[in-house]
Amino acid sequence: MGQRLSKQKLLLDLLQVSANDPQSLQTFLSALFTSSEIKDIQDRIRILISLHQGNSQRTVSQSEKVSISKVTRGAATLRKHRKFFTDLFRRLC
Repeated sequence: MGQRLSKQKLLLDLLQVSANDPQSLQTFLSALFTSSEIKDIQDRIRILISLHQGNSQRTVSQSEKVSISKVTRGAATLRKHRKFFTDLFRRLC
């Protein structure tokens, strides 16, 4: 890396390179995060998807076995970035 990269650009570049290879991405995430942190990320993704599908916060909390505060945070994130997540989930599903 001849040039000094911003922290955000470095992270985005690393994720982009890793995303082209699922095994590489798994190794990358496992190297950076504990299994508990990875589980939290997975929980948050499932919360966002479930809320986007129209499930109530209480239903999501019960079905995903997570605290209502974690679901409320997900709902706020979804409201704040609605267009982004709508487009993202449309591409995934």
